[in-house]
Amino acid sequence: MLTWDELRARQIWAGLPPCDRAAMYQLLAHADSVRAIRASVASAARELAGGVAQMTRLWEPSSPGQLPHGETAADLLGALDRLPSQWRVLVLGGQREPRCPARVPLDEAVGWALHHASAGLAPPPPVDDWKAESDRKEDERLGAITSERLAKLPYGWQVDAVRRIALGADALGTVAGVALSINVIRIYGVTVRTGTDEAL
Repeated sequence: MLTWDELRARQIWAGLPPCDRAAMYQLLAHADSVRAIRASVASAARELAGGVAQMTRLWEPSSPGQLPHGETAADLLGALDRLPSQWRVLVLGGQREPRCPARVPLDEAVGWALHHASAGLAPPPPVDDWKAESDRKEDERLGAITSERLAKLPYGWQVDAVRRIALGADALGTVAGVALSINVIRIYGVTVRTGTDEAL
C-alpha cells in the first residue's frame, strides 16, 4: 500500500502504461492472499518483496518510468491476436507447466506460428506417438481455455499476463490469477471496468 501511495504521490502512477498499473494491482491482490495463507508463506513473501522492489525502482532518477518487458509483451500480444484461432490455441496451450519436453519460449512459439500461419499452413500433426497425441490434445484443451480467458481481460491486464507467461509462468494459471486479482482489489476500492484499461 505504501508503494502504491508513493507512486501516486510522486505523480508516477498516472504516466505508467496500463500493463504496469495492472502489475501493481496484482501486487496488492497478492499481498492480501499472502496474509490469508499459512502454507508456503516464505516463498510467496519473497515473490511479493521482489515485485515491490521492482515498483520502487520506478521513482529512481535513472528509471525509464516503466517496468521491464512491457513493450515486448504488448508486441507479443499483438502477434498472438493476429494468429488464426487454431494456432493461438496451440501456442498458448504449449505454455504450460509441467511440460515434457520442455516448452518452447513464448516469443519463439509465436514467431514460429506466425511464419507458418502467414504461409496458410495449418498446425502440423503430432508425431505418430500416443504420448505426443495426448500432449497435443491437452495443449488444445488448455490453450482454448487460456485464449478465451485472456481475451476477456482488459488490455493492460492482457499485456501483463503475456509478460509473465513470456518470463516462464504457466499460461492458464497466470490468466486465472489475473482474473482473481481483479476481484480481490475491490477490497482496496479499485474496480476494473470490463473491456477497458481503466481502474477507479
